[in-house]
Amino acid sequence: MQRLQAICTKSLNFTVTGLAILAVTASAIAVPASNALAEWKPQGNVELVPPGSPGTSVDRTMRLLVATWKSMGVNDFTTAVINKKGGGQSIAWAYLNQNPGNSQYLSVTSPTILIRGITGQTDVSYKRDVVPVALLFDDYSGIVVRDDSPLKTAQDLVDRLKADPGSLSIAVSPGLGTPNHLALGMAMKAAGVDVTALKTVIYAGSSKAVTAVRGGHVDLSASPTSTARKHLEAGKVRVLAVSAPKRMGGVYKDVPTWSELGIDAVFANWRLIIAPKGTPKEQVAYWDELFARTVKEDVWAAGLKKNVWTTHYLNSTGAVKFLDSQNAQLKQLLTLLGLAK
Repeated sequence: MQRLQAICTKSLNFTVTGLAILAVTASAIAVPASNALAEWKPQGNVELVPPGSPGTSVDRTMRLLVATWKSMGVNDFTTAVINKKGGGQSIAWAYLNQNPGNSQYLSVTSPTILIRGITGQTDVSYKRDVVPVALLFDDYSGIVVRDDSPLKTAQDLVDRLKADPGSLSIAVSPGLGTPNHLALGMAMKAAGVDVTALKTVIYAGSSKAVTAVRGGHVDLSASPTSTARKHLEAGKVRVLAVSAPKRMGGVYKDVPTWSELGIDAVFANWRLIIAPKGTPKEQVAYWDELFARTVKEDVWAAGLKKNVWTTHYLNSTGAVKFLDSQNAQLKQLLTLLGLAK
């Protein structure tokens, strides 16, 4: 009887110990959900699809990513920059969505994706038709005049346009309702100018708009600070104000913001990386991790400085919240300008 009890006790101890070992083993091999999401990696080539020609700001954005990843030693995938210009970025969006659920196709966009939806120029939705992956940086707008312009300050401009909104020709590119036009409209509306009476002249590109200012064909332009920089450095133009929240430094260190002048007008032409619709969470998690590292690299920082871009990184979750806020703000502004659908 004692022998039988000993055998049973031993068997029971073994069973309990065995279960404990199995439990520990199972615990050791369990993979947290957050790590599981990060297990996906691209296979082969990743296409970066800027919605513009080589040399444009969207193209330079993608090529800066390639250069930064190379400096980081990223070897999970190869890259190719495939330019898809035209259609107000819609050609690039359509190309992207030929590969639904596959984030080995990435494009870059701007407030254009919101603006065109609000104005009824596209039915592409940032919530439904693409997946926001990462907000990267802000590109601000400036008011550019010739170096010999009688408009010496931003206040001179405001006073002139309040007295007669149509008295000055203003170059905007690439059209009405685009980011540079909206930056101008926001500032002038806040200053008390009748923005519906402004005399705007459309140019196909910001470089052409600034060239038109230099040539005396128009009185001023609302142009990206990145485009105006080389002309400012050469002393051929002056920039009266910028749409940044604070002074930008560098060649723009002496240029005031609209806010400094008591005009509430901060506007950024940001850049956002987007993936095709249906991109699953595990793929987004991979890009979240990579972009978070990318924006901390020296090569990336140097590229932003060269292009007069201001860092503004948000991961995929933060980018969606940001877009919701921007969409509401842009709808209000476009309605004010008579451009909303």
